Amino acid sequence: MRACGAGKQKRTRPGETGDEYHYDSRGRQALTPFNHDFFAGTRIALNDEHDTALLAGLVWDHENGTSSLRTEFERRIGERYTVAIEAQKILETDSADLLHFFRRDSFITLSFRRYF
Repeated sequence: MRACGAGKQKRTRPGETGDEYHYDSRGRQALTPFNHDFFAGTRIALNDEHDTALLAGLVWDHENGTSSLRTEFERRIGERYTVAIEAQKILETDSADLLHFFRRDSFITLSFRRYF
């Protein structure tokens, strides 16, 4: 039984991009939905006075086409507040994939935080 993940990152201004591959030799017997999946994503940090940051990525199973998209955005408002948006969308699932049980669990969250 073997499970592994491999990836690379490339730093660019103002962010970085990366990709990963996840493998588990147990195939459909694996206890993870990420047994033959690719991940590609990017992180952009503007390094501005508002500490603006964006993180986005896509996971795709090349064996059955299951895919999901995730995005996070955060920005400070003044010295005491931040606003954040987080979203996840299950784009497509195969009925045999473990993520199929979460196919209706896509979401978007908007939050405001105050710091003391």
